[in-house]
Amino acid sequence: MISTKAILVLSLLIISFNGISQRTDLAKNKSLYAELGGAAIAFSLNFDQRFTKSASGFGYRVGTGFYPQSKFNQSTVNPGFVKIFILTIPAQINYVLQIKDSPSSIEAGLGLTFTSKRVEIFDTDGGSEHSYFTAALMYRRIPTNGRHINWRVGFTPFYNSDVILLSAGASIGYQF
Repeated sequence: MISTKAILVLSLLIISFNGISQRTDLAKNKSLYAELGGAAIAFSLNFDQRFTKSASGFGYRVGTGFYPQSKFNQSTVNPGFVKIFILTIPAQINYVLQIKDSPSSIEAGLGLTFTSKRVEIFDTDGGSEHSYFTAALMYRRIPTNGRHINWRVGFTPFYNSDVILLSAGASIGYQF
């Protein structure tokens, strides 16, 4: 189970880095993107920002998404499967290494994803965890020549006290 201390430390890091990024001389290289899979498990809308004017270096991403999950309703009146939607909130600190003279880059990140309910794909023993460690190793295409569309694709594994789940993600977004 992920400790409260780990959640608190990650939250404080994101808040403090967000304060740094509000400086006007660093407020460049922002991106808003939609992601399929990835750190939010299924679908999400995310904000990503570098801490410097450069297209590479340290930054962060935060988002909100959902995960559709079927749940068996044991009611005697109307038994059967019902679809529920679980809110997901991914947060990561990441590093982007841009390949010289190229729009190609590599992104590596670590973070946490918080969920409004227990996600059954992670459940092996009936646990009640609502947060999961995440990682990302992505190929990122950064826009050049005045274009604003970017995209990413790569591996996004999850870890909790029960299981390591290998996963992938793909996103497309707008850089401003």
